[in-house]
Amino acid sequence: MMDRYSRINLFSSEGRLGRGIYFLFSFILPATIFWLIAAIAGQVGQFNIMENALAYSLLALAIFAAAALLISLTIQRNHDFNQSGWLSILLVIFPPIIIFYWLIPGSNGINSYGEPSYPMPKLMKWLSPLIYLALLAFTIYFVVESWDMIALELGKFFPGLSEFL
Repeated sequence: MMDRYSRINLFSSEGRLGRGIYFLFSFILPATIFWLIAAIAGQVGQFNIMENALAYSLLALAIFAAAALLISLTIQRNHDFNQSGWLSILLVIFPPIIIFYWLIPGSNGINSYGEPSYPMPKLMKWLSPLIYLALLAFTIYFVVESWDMIALELGKFFPGLSEFL
């Protein structure tokens, strides 16, 4: 008898998402969306004051888009271990809980939310931690290289904070 799997739809709250695929996409997709929009915002913000407002609006959009995608993925992850999608509100309240979502095994076979999602290919099992580390290194590098500019911008909104940064 052949195993039956549900389709993976990353941009939906329906169905199930296994922990391997969730691990891969819960960081990579939101981070990619954020960095793409942030890069556009950075280019727009270099022109003049009016474009700065547009740049900040694009950054807000980037954060919202990444968060919405992450919540959608987390709802499907909850479904994989036969829990309501409302449990994903924990991720909004306490973001480090994502580690548990990466570790909790899903239900075997069919549950209330459908058939299990396709298992993660072996190559992706090996590559996902490397991709995760590469994106983390990129983020750390960006923050370190841009720290003076970040501190200056934060100092505009929070006078006195620049003394601590």
